[in-house]
Amino acid sequence: MAQDAFRRQQGRTAPEVHTARTMRLGRASDTIDELTEQIRSVAAGYEELEGAASDAVVRRSNALRLTAAERANESVLDSFQVIGVDAYREPSTSKWSLSRQIRDVLSARVMISEDRIRLGSGVLAQLPRKSSLLDALG
Repeated sequence: MAQDAFRRQQGRTAPEVHTARTMRLGRASDTIDELTEQIRSVAAGYEELEGAASDAVVRRSNALRLTAAERANESVLDSFQVIGVDAYREPSTSKWSLSRQIRDVLSARVMISEDRIRLGSGVLAQLPRKSSLLDALG
């Protein structure tokens, strides 16, 4: 029901604004599909190894974490541009509020410590190919 009201409101805007919003919404949707596929791929690789950690799986998992943080940021900001100023308001004053999501994605890079993850992946990439993660950990 709320989606219908939002679509009606969007239909009253200028066609060029509607087109830009539709493109941003499509990009956000594509991002979700892309990340879902990457998650499935990493999970399948992990399952093939029957839960054993390998350098490649750890590096792929780290890359997924970093990519997800970046793309989530883009998707929420695209959604913010689709909704407009109502997305910026607090939930108590706007049913379209994205304030919590905006705070969450902007803090994600700090929370997952990008530098630490990149350093760990770099160390794994420098190990000789016949070495394993367990050897590197001592």
